[in-house]
Order: sequence, then structure tokens, then C-alpha cells
Amino acid sequence: MANETTDDMNEIEAIVEAIKPHLAGHPVELQGAVIADLMAIFLAGMAPELREEAIEFHVDLVRQLIPVEERIAFGPAGYPGTESEG
Repeated sequence: MANETTDDMNEIEAIVEAIKPHLAGHPVELQGAVIADLMAIFLAGMAPELREEAIEFHVDLVRQLIPVEERIAFGPAGYPGTESEG
């Protein structure tokens, strides 16, 4: 099980790293639209009765990942100018 989790995480990281260069340098609105389109493609292939639950799951996961990604991008202090928050 642990090896499967590690393999999954490695695969996720590889896919994310492959996508990043395609988003880099584009305005945030365009990046957001690309991510929204990918999510819509993902959800369209899912049974309609499962979509809301899937959206909620993904939003919750995104919220959990934000602090992790923030530390990776900006270090332990987090987003610049927010050191006194949280």
C-alpha cells in the first residue's frame, strides 16, 4: 500500500511538472480557465449524480494543498506580507 501511495505521488508530481511550463507566463485568468476546462473535462466523464460530491472533494483538497504549495513557493513565512497572519 505504501509503495502504491509513493508511486501515485510520484506520478502526480510528474504530471504536474509536465503541465507547469504550459501555464507559466500566462495571465492568472488564462491559467484559471485552463484548470477549469480540465476539471470540466474530468467531471463530464463522470456520472452526473457524482459530480457535486467530486467538486466538493476537489475544492477541499485544493484548500488543504494551498498552505503546502505556499510553503514550497515562499518558504516557511508563507506568502509575502502575510507573516503576521495565521
